[in-house]
Amino acid sequence: MQFHARQNFGGTIIAYDGHIKKVDMKNDSILSAGVYPAWHPWLKLIVYSTNMTAQSFHTTHHNKIEVYDSESDLIAYDIDKGEVTNLENDANELEVFPAWAPDGKTLYYCSAHFEWKDSALTKVDEIIKRSQEIKYNIYRKRFNPETMAFGPRELVFSADSLNKSATLPRISPDGRYLMFALAEYGVFHIWHHDADLWLLDLQTGQARALQEINSPDTESYHSWSSNGKWVVFSSRRDDGTYTRPFFAHIDNNGHGTKPFELPSADPDYHRQFMRCYNIPEFMHGPVTTKPQTFAEILKGEGTPVKYVQKLTKSQ
Repeated sequence: MQFHARQNFGGTIIAYDGHIKKVDMKNDSILSAGVYPAWHPWLKLIVYSTNMTAQSFHTTHHNKIEVYDSESDLIAYDIDKGEVTNLENDANELEVFPAWAPDGKTLYYCSAHFEWKDSALTKVDEIIKRSQEIKYNIYRKRFNPETMAFGPRELVFSADSLNKSATLPRISPDGRYLMFALAEYGVFHIWHHDADLWLLDLQTGQARALQEINSPDTESYHSWSSNGKWVVFSSRRDDGTYTRPFFAHIDNNGHGTKPFELPSADPDYHRQFMRCYNIPEFMHGPVTTKPQTFAEILKGEGTPVKYVQKLTKSQ
C-alpha cells in the first residue's frame, strides 16, 4: 500500500513485502512530488501524476469550489531502486489520473490540451480565467514489462468532441470495461454537480452513461472489486454537499443494479456524520500495520528519489 501525508512530516509512505519506507519524491527534474498513484499489477513500479494544484471559490456559480492544475505531468517510480523518470511532460498538456490495465501492459490516463495565450497573467490566473474551457480526454500508453519501455500515447475516448471532460479511468479486472467520470469541464469532478459515471466497452469502443447508477447530483471516485462484479463510488445524491459511498453490482454485459449506501446500524448515521468519504477502494483484507508504526516512520526523514532518463528492469 501507499499513502501521502501532508503538512508536518509530509511525504509518501510505501509498504511492500513487509517493508515500510518514507519517500521524498521531490526532485529538480520533475514537476512536483508524486500525487495520484497507479500501482503496476505485479512489478514494483508506481506511476504518478505530478501536479501544481490550486483551488478557487465561486460566489454565484452552482459549483462552489473549483480545483484545477496549472501544470501536471506523468512520472514512473521504481520502488526498489528509488528511481524516478518523466513519462509525459508536455508544457501544453495537463496529464493526470494514471491507471493500469490488469495485464500490466497498458497505462491509461487523462490529459487536457491547453494553449497558453495571455502572457500578462500567471499560469494559475489564466487557468482560473479559462477553467471552463479545459476538457480532458482519455489516453493510453503501451508498456513492455520486460524492457520497462512505454510507447507513444494513443487516444481512447475523445470527451472534448462531446464538449465534455473525462477523468478517473478505471479498468475492470477482466480488462473489458473502462469506467470514468464525465462532466462539463475540468479535472476535479467531485465538486461538479453534473458529474456522472460512464462505461466504455474496450472491445466494441461504445461508451454510455450509467443511467442505472447515476443520480441528478455528483458521482465520482469509483473503484472495481477484484472479481469485477461490484463497484463502489462516491456520490452526493443525498444533499449535494457530502460524499458518501454507494455500491452497485455490475453484470457480464456491463449493466448495473440500483446502488445502495454503505450499510450502518443506524439508518440515519450518514445524515448525521458530517464528513466526506473520498476515493473508496476495495481491499483483500485489513491493514495490519499499526498506526504507531506509520507515525514513527513519518517522523523520520524521507529517502530522496534519484532521477534517471529511463527506467531499466532489475537483473
